[in-house]
Amino acid sequence: MALFGKRRSPEATETYRPLLPPRHGSALMPDLAVLSRDAATINALLEVARRNVSGSLDGSRTGGMPLDYLDEHLSPVLLANLATPASSSSKGLLRSAIAAGLVVGLMENGGGVARPQMSEGHYWNVLVKLGLDLGRGARGEMSLLFEFALHSGYYVARSGESAIPVVIDAASVGYAP
Repeated sequence: MALFGKRRSPEATETYRPLLPPRHGSALMPDLAVLSRDAATINALLEVARRNVSGSLDGSRTGGMPLDYLDEHLSPVLLANLATPASSSSKGLLRSAIAAGLVVGLMENGGGVARPQMSEGHYWNVLVKLGLDLGRGARGEMSLLFEFALHSGYYVARSGESAIPVVIDAASVGYAP
């Protein structure tokens, strides 16, 4: 299956917000207007995203995603912020967050609704819901780092690989548990 959802007409997608780089401590909030109006579309996109995240994590599909590179360079910076040494499950959690963000961003890019430097409400809601699914085991500091990694993957997918240094720099500054 491709890393994008069903194409929708531009008229069906009128909710966009500025695409901002991730920041420590900024929570990913759903777009409630879109969620209440178009829950069925969001849930259908969410199912596609879940399958694609599984495929990207087991290596069977990458769709050109910079997953390995971003995980290799972003995760150590994020894990250095932890008060206690990172476990292998912490590392796996961050990798899944990065993959999920990348998958949703690529779905939006391929869905025929992408606008430069904007985030469309349907895909943003998929990102938030997928983050809630995957991040259930994250607590405390790991929960904050998980959201940052999720948003980082999405930002890189939507902005291009030139955004990788932006998210790595953002990961290393301004962290306050």
